[in-house]
Amino acid sequence: MKVRRWRSEPVITTEPDIPVYLAYRKMLEYEVRRLPVVDEDNRLVGLLSERDARTVLLPHEVKAPPVPPEAENPVLVKTAMTPTVFVVGPDDGIVEAVRIMHDRKVSGLPVVEDGCCVGMITVLDLLEVLLAALDPRPNEIRQEILEGALSPASRKKKDAS
Repeated sequence: MKVRRWRSEPVITTEPDIPVYLAYRKMLEYEVRRLPVVDEDNRLVGLLSERDARTVLLPHEVKAPPVPPEAENPVLVKTAMTPTVFVVGPDDGIVEAVRIMHDRKVSGLPVVEDGCCVGMITVLDLLEVLLAALDPRPNEIRQEILEGALSPASRKKKDAS
């Protein structure tokens, strides 16, 4: 089962040189918790999470005055984003995406093909896979999993362990 089938698309992105408050507005508008940060060629340069944005937009100390979004020098996305991002490709398996999310403790991964961001896969997308797999009614996801589990290649892997 490939990431391509379950990724969210079209991907909602942001640019590195815009103020964080504008990127956060986009998150609210599209109801997403992370935005891949892409350059003018749609190449992934980072990831801005809701937490990253809130860290900038909300003061840590009650005594600190909040910075108004229209401040003369707003914090830019490139300053607040996470520049090193774990990614998957569209032809990577769902298990690989789950493994990366689990091991790296992240809840979403940009899907990158030829350096360009082509989607996102999140924990919610993976829950859809799980729901389909666990549904007792016949469905194509369950069938695909069963066929994969019963394939000669998978039996050889079991026998080798």
